[in-house]
Amino acid sequence: MTVKDFYEKYQITPQVVYAKIKRKAELLDSHVMKSNGQLEIDDYAEKLLKPCYTDLALLEKVQNFRIKLDEKISECEELKKSLADKIKKMKILKFC
Repeated sequence: MTVKDFYEKYQITPQVVYAKIKRKAELLDSHVMKSNGQLEIDDYAEKLLKPCYTDLALLEKVQNFRIKLDEKISECEELKKSLADKIKKMKILKFC
């Protein structure tokens, strides 16, 4: 598995993965290899590097906040459009 596959699978940033690889370099000595210009990890390295439960719980919370944020952004966009329409109507009525 490539490092890219790993961080996409666990929804973490590449910086987190590389930092963990650096911190656990001795344990990962023969489990992280470079192949075709990409870092590859074996099953042992995946187990050692994967986020712990608290990381996953935090990721879940962040994902939920992102969903809520996207909903609020959509609501704001709709309110902007509605406000623009109302302003247009007010200007038309003002000139009548």
